Amino acid sequence: NDIDTILRAAERLKDEDKIRFVLFGDGKERSRLESEAERMKLSNAIFAGVRPKKDMPRVVASADVCLAILQDIPMFRTTYPNKVFDYMAAGRGTVLV
Repeated sequence: NDIDTILRAAERLKDEDKIRFVLFGDGKERSRLESEAERMKLSNAIFAGVRPKKDMPRVVASADVCLAILQDIPMFRTTYPNKVFDYMAAGRGTVLV
């Protein structure tokens, strides 16, 4: 996932008080990304970590828009990860990049 793109978007929108980027999940890049967000002084980028699958309907329902960044690999030309369907089932605006 290209979370760096999200951080750049957060930087451009950091003066918009009503916009927050809440990032769920974990991975080898998390520490670097958190450091980058801190360096950029992004109070609107929140690293929420991993949540149990059972909590995700509530989490998704609290969002105005959900974003899924898909790698440019053949698999994602014909299928989508389950989270995309979770977003749509919750009636949230869903952006796929």
